[in-house]
Amino acid sequence: GGALVIQGSPSVAEVRRCTFRRNSGGTEGIAALVCDTYPVTDPDSSAVSLLLEDSHFEGNDGLALMLADAGHYPDATSNIRNTTFVDNSGRRDSAIRAYLDYGNVNVTHCTIWNNTHTEQTGSAVSINFNGNLATFSRCVIAGNNCAPLSQAPGYSPDIQQYNIGSDNLVS
Repeated sequence: GGALVIQGSPSVAEVRRCTFRRNSGGTEGIAALVCDTYPVTDPDSSAVSLLLEDSHFEGNDGLALMLADAGHYPDATSNIRNTTFVDNSGRRDSAIRAYLDYGNVNVTHCTIWNNTHTEQTGSAVSINFNGNLATFSRCVIAGNNCAPLSQAPGYSPDIQQYNIGSDNLVS
């Protein structure tokens, strides 16, 4: 689902100066942008790396950005720069969810503010690791919340990491 789905080739997908506002993916879906890095069109081609820059996600009903199999291949690196995620709502996660098998995700100069998730173990940003790196540099990640229930003990409403193989969240 989502307003924009990027899958397979080209090797680098660039999304610049875009606004994703009031899209709906339903309570289970992805509302705005899905980047599936697995090269489904040609299994021998390189993985897709996402460059998301100078963009704005606001008021989406469902997860704003999904990086599915982000870094399915070691050469896949997704870069998110100068992008705002505000007032998005999702069931488990609300702003960014990334599944990192082998590649990396770099998030720089981004604001992730006032997003809401309804599941008590959810967060605005969810990163699933397996021996790779997610870097957050000069970002504001705050004011996110779980509603209508309170956040489960031990879980942050702002950012949550799920370590499959290693602990590689750098901020």
